[in-house]
Amino acid sequence: SEWLGDEGRWAAAERLEQPVNSPTHDAVLSLSGDGKTLFIYKNDVNRAGDIFRSVKDPLWAIPAKLPKPINTSYFESSISLTSDGSTLYFISERPGGYGRGDIYVSQKKGDDRWSKPKNLDEVINTIEDEKFVFIHPNGSTLFFASDGHLTMGSYDIFSSELVNGEWSEPVNLGYPINTVNEESTFSMTADNRTLLISAEYEGGLGERDIYTIDLSNSGLLASLNIDEGLLNKRQNITIRGHVHRSDSKPVAFRDLLVLDSEGEIIYTTRTDKDGGYEVILPRDKTYELTITERNGATGSSTIDLSNPSNSTTELEHDFILSLP
Repeated sequence: SEWLGDEGRWAAAERLEQPVNSPTHDAVLSLSGDGKTLFIYKNDVNRAGDIFRSVKDPLWAIPAKLPKPINTSYFESSISLTSDGSTLYFISERPGGYGRGDIYVSQKKGDDRWSKPKNLDEVINTIEDEKFVFIHPNGSTLFFASDGHLTMGSYDIFSSELVNGEWSEPVNLGYPINTVNEESTFSMTADNRTLLISAEYEGGLGERDIYTIDLSNSGLLASLNIDEGLLNKRQNITIRGHVHRSDSKPVAFRDLLVLDSEGEIIYTTRTDKDGGYEVILPRDKTYELTITERNGATGSSTIDLSNPSNSTTELEHDFILSLP
């Protein structure tokens, strides 16, 4: 689809001509900044899943499989190229990682030659699954989807900043970008004004739709500061605490739900063995935490973030679960 700038809208979508599409499974992974290189995911009965590339000059060429060491006999998917074309970030399930899918990085060594991929290590990768990656055009802000970090439910999108050669602790982009559903496909324009996401938000046309969010005018996402690469902590507050029963025993390994003022579940997490929990919530709202044990014990507690100090970034909040 082409952007019709004068009309401020997208033109009707057209199926990409052959040879990009094929009789088997074809999915767009990413598009280079100059719009001339398209990365495609393909799988069939003969492969677990590989990354292909098609170059436009002036028509799209037959997709070519990226060479080793990018592709292996294992599953590879999701790829993002830095704006200068020098660095690839991608997902792979090759042996030697921390979990199911991990994020790897490779440097360009020449025409169609790439360095041995390096795992981004355990600051970014977890024992669970990382399944999507996007490197911002600034080259130092990484966005990725994971169900191994602290999520609101299923996969959430996180950000991390490359500082002095080290990746910072990933930050959950928080509600309302992330929800209890899966959010795992994400892109952002180089001017930081528009965010695009594929998600299952209420009111969509199907199972997953593409949404755009105007970052330049929306207070909703004013917390996203790409220049610094991290969320502005004035917008989100980390709540930590413990849940105990009235007999002082911890409520361990139980689902904790966060409801908004409308009674909608916007966040789910799970207590640890000591009844500890952590959630990340936007300020200027009131929330209810609720939890239920298997024996029927229930409890809820209200957190009022409607007027916290501007300097507040973290709060401690414990509450008791009443016995039935």
